[in-house]
Amino acid sequence: MGALNFALVRKATKTNTLTDLKTDYPKIAAMYELLKPENSFALVYQGIYVVRRLILAVIVVFMRESKVFQIFSMIVLSLAIISYIIKVQPFESPGLNRLEVFNEFIVLSCLYHLLMFSDGLDGSDHLIYNIGWSMDILLILQFCLNMIFFAYNFFVKIRLLARRFFFLQRLKMMQAQLEKQLTETNQPVLLA
Repeated sequence: MGALNFALVRKATKTNTLTDLKTDYPKIAAMYELLKPENSFALVYQGIYVVRRLILAVIVVFMRESKVFQIFSMIVLSLAIISYIIKVQPFESPGLNRLEVFNEFIVLSCLYHLLMFSDGLDGSDHLIYNIGWSMDILLILQFCLNMIFFAYNFFVKIRLLARRFFFLQRLKMMQAQLEKQLTETNQPVLLA
C-alpha cells in the first residue's frame, strides 16, 4: 500500500497531474480524500502512515527484549511524524492538521508515560498508579476533543445543507408566485 502510494505520487509528479490523481485512479481515490492535491509531500501521507505502522511492527517484534529501546524508537518515530505534519500540513483543513498534531502529541505523551511501566525506570507503586491515571486522563481528553471536532464539523455540514435546502425551497416558491402573477396578467412568461 505504501509503495503503491509513493509510486502513484511519483508518476503524478512527473506528469504534473497531481489534481488528476483522484480521477485517474478512482478505486483508490479515498486515499487522497482530505489531502492537499497540489502538494506532493502531502499526498504521500497515507504511504508514510503505512510505513510507520510497518516500522512499529518491526520494533515490537524484533526488539522484544529491550522495552526501553522499543519506547525510545517509537518516540523518535512519533517526533518524526509530528515534524512532518507541522512542516507539510498535509490536510486541506487547518483544523484537521491541528487535530492530527494534537493526536500525535497525545501519542508522544503516552509513550513517555510508558517509560514508567518499563524495566528501565523504577518507581513506587503509588507513582506508577498515578502515572496510569494520568495516561487514562490523556486518552479520555483525546477522545473527547476528537468527538467534539467531528461533531462540530458534522453540525456545520448539516447547517449548510439545511440552509441550501431552505434557500432552494424559497427560490421555487418565489418562482411559482412570479409565474402565477404573470399568468394572471396574461403577460407572456419569459424565463431566462
